[in-house]
Amino acid sequence: MAKGVPLTIKLNVLDTGNGATGLQGAAVYLWHCDIDGKYSLYSEGITEENSSQLALPEDANTLVYATAGYSTSVRNLAQTSLATDNVFSDGYSLQLATVTGSVEDGFTATLNVPV
Repeated sequence: MAKGVPLTIKLNVLDTGNGATGLQGAAVYLWHCDIDGKYSLYSEGITEENSSQLALPEDANTLVYATAGYSTSVRNLAQTSLATDNVFSDGYSLQLATVTGSVEDGFTATLNVPV
């Protein structure tokens, strides 16, 4: 398990061709960076890690990055924003999760994913 504040991801995959009802059996691929800003499956030393990517609100990031161990992530965030990120620069409103929880107990990110 990667170091850092725990994050649980809850996705609701919605079938837009069928009245936006829940889509059963959908396969979802998630990936994210760890506490050191290294991306799973792509960064040296964690190419075997298979984990998550979605947009998180800045206030949640600020809370997490204020804890010990996130200095690399703080530097990365200072260099880019959702508006300038190569993944989200074309828009992120449909990818911005709602985040609840705390640093102590971990966070839960919830997102509706229309397909």
